[in-house]
Amino acid sequence: MSTEVVEAVVTSHLRTATHRPMDEATLATYLEGWKGELRQKLYLQTVAQLRVEDTAVFEPLLASIAVPGHIDWGEHDA
Repeated sequence: MSTEVVEAVVTSHLRTATHRPMDEATLATYLEGWKGELRQKLYLQTVAQLRVEDTAVFEPLLASIAVPGHIDWGEHDA
C-alpha cells in the first residue's frame, strides 16, 4: 500500500477509536506518530498481531497482583 493509503487507514481507525470524536488537532497529534514508511509498517504489523486471545488468559490473574494499581475502562469502551 502507498503511504497515503496507510495514512487514510490509520486516520479512519483513529476516528473510530474513541467514544467522542477527537478534534482535528488531537487527531493530528496521534496521527503524527504513525507517519512515514517505517512507522506505518510498524502500525500495520501491530494491528495484524493484536489478538484478544493472547491477553485473555491473564484476566483471571489480575486479582492476584499484590502492588497497588488502577485500570480504567470507559463506559463506552468496546
